[in-house]
Amino acid sequence: MKIKFVMTAFIASMLGILSACGQKKHMPEGALLSIEYTRSGTMAGYEYEAHVDRQDNGSVLLRASYVNHGPLVVKYVDESTLKELRDIIEEEKIYAYKDHYTPPFEVLDGYGWHLYARFENHESISTGGSNAGPDGNGLGRIIGVISKLIGDSKPKGWLEEDKDFKWEGSSWTDGFREFRFDNEEDIVMIAGDADETTWFDKSDWRLEHKTSDHQELFEAINYSRNKYYVFERTDKEKTRAWQQLRNLRMLCAGTYQGKNGKTYIFTRDGMFKNSDKDKGIAYSIVKNKNGYTNVLRAGANQWLVCLTDSGMNLYQPQTAANGYKRGKLIDVLKMTDNASDNSNGFSIPGRWAVFSEIVADKHMLSLFPPKVLKRISDEILARYGHGFYNDEEAKAYFKKQPWYDDDNTNYNMSPVDEINSRELREMRDSKPTGPWPWFESE
Repeated sequence: MKIKFVMTAFIASMLGILSACGQKKHMPEGALLSIEYTRSGTMAGYEYEAHVDRQDNGSVLLRASYVNHGPLVVKYVDESTLKELRDIIEEEKIYAYKDHYTPPFEVLDGYGWHLYARFENHESISTGGSNAGPDGNGLGRIIGVISKLIGDSKPKGWLEEDKDFKWEGSSWTDGFREFRFDNEEDIVMIAGDADETTWFDKSDWRLEHKTSDHQELFEAINYSRNKYYVFERTDKEKTRAWQQLRNLRMLCAGTYQGKNGKTYIFTRDGMFKNSDKDKGIAYSIVKNKNGYTNVLRAGANQWLVCLTDSGMNLYQPQTAANGYKRGKLIDVLKMTDNASDNSNGFSIPGRWAVFSEIVADKHMLSLFPPKVLKRISDEILARYGHGFYNDEEAKAYFKKQPWYDDDNTNYNMSPVDEINSRELREMRDSKPTGPWPWFESE
């Protein structure tokens, strides 16, 4: 009797666990906003990828590549496409798929796949697998719809197909090295340390030309080698030091109020003013043997600057082994205007708006501790109406910001925001270590 009781209890508990797990899987309500599907070989990299996204104006955009490292097909498709894909998710019960599928025995080579879908009610579906997948024809039907959308469309996305820009003879930098484009297939490094014997081969790299209000740039992605670069158009005079100088000035730019009521206006061209009427006083950023520091010099004055969530603190700089350290606190400045605007003249909201204007290199991001990298990353999402439903701290913070609106969700990120979000995530995942003189918690 005792054995029977134990077995009954065990079976009942297992059924309860399975039931509870099953209750978590349900079909999200509301319209499907976007879906992406990728498949990649363990050694060969991406062999298939597709994104179907609803844009701000209600149109639906397809971006797809269906051969290894192949060019992108980019085209608008019928608005009913997302409804058709949503019906497949519901009919094939894709919402009930496991988070991840694995085979019973280890496979050293093979393939991996991932599907991600977002819905109007802020819910999402994420599922994938390595050398294993679900029963049924759900994934096959999804791929079938996308393949039909692609049809015989002419791909675009290769370098030579961007006819509006002359690449030959132009030079570019990734913040560490400088390159010259002799032609669309030959990139020559002209400054910096090489880290690859054959740097560029068109059969390996996907190149996407992107622009922002402040930069002419492109992304280079090598799936087979797991390499990713962002390049900015430059010339021989624009070196890594120039990039750092510009980035630091943009971080400082804004209008501040001091403890004594004095107004400070830091501009992006290396000037600061006491009011809009003043001509301004030129400031420079002090160098040490490792490059630019966070010490500003204006005439006879020097300040060590620490950025905060609300402004910046000014300290007397003291020399240290690795540059400078904080001395006596001179003033606490509260930011009243972040001086960020786009080409249309509209202000970009948020404390860290500069990260929606320029692509930040790793030198710039290394100035911040992990918790601030998270705040910067969250702010990018907040500008698109992200709800932060699983992050109460972030949700509470942005609810206090007058510009934040979680009822106006927009998933169509700008190229700069898309790149910076990825760079911020990679920097945080690398678990950087301090010290970080540019930021101190309030």
